Amino acid sequence: MVRNLTNTDLKKKIFPRLKVWLNLINSSQAGNDPYTYYWRSKENKTTQLNPLTPSSGFDDYPRASHHTVDERHVDLRCWIAMSYSVLSDIAKRIHEEWQDYEATYKLLVNNEILDSLHWSPERQMYSDNGFHTYDLKELNNIRFTATEPKLMNYLTLSGLNYYIKTPGKYQRLAETIYKDLRNNIVTNV
Repeated sequence: MVRNLTNTDLKKKIFPRLKVWLNLINSSQAGNDPYTYYWRSKENKTTQLNPLTPSSGFDDYPRASHHTVDERHVDLRCWIAMSYSVLSDIAKRIHEEWQDYEATYKLLVNNEILDSLHWSPERQMYSDNGFHTYDLKELNNIRFTATEPKLMNYLTLSGLNYYIKTPGKYQRLAETIYKDLRNNIVTNV
């Protein structure tokens, strides 16, 4: 039997489930410091130099090799910020309380907070942080990792390549961004 749900009916139906999901992610993946998050459920085997990160979905993502509760993952923070934005929008449309979702979203996208937690002046980029194999001799020195998973780089370059081949006003811009991003990837890898 096919159910005819309106857009509003669907939003009302999924909203409670999304709230539970966000509360679970927010509580299970929260970092020690306010507004920080890190992917948990990584295998913490001392025999592995690069423990897997199945909860993030990016096992090849350059995560800290020796994870601690002091890690901060900028990608997870962005996903959670987006989730708060979506819940705020849905709540407004179905006349539910939305103010807390909106307030948390605004904190998570606050550039001053983001910069203080994830900006690497040395590398001029946003970064995760945590202990890495090369830090074993100096555990008090937190190092930064690259921020974009290889898959995201590939998808971004593929998308830009499409726009380079598509006639239109964004063709040259896509080519410039493609060349810059590709150069940065090659230089950083």
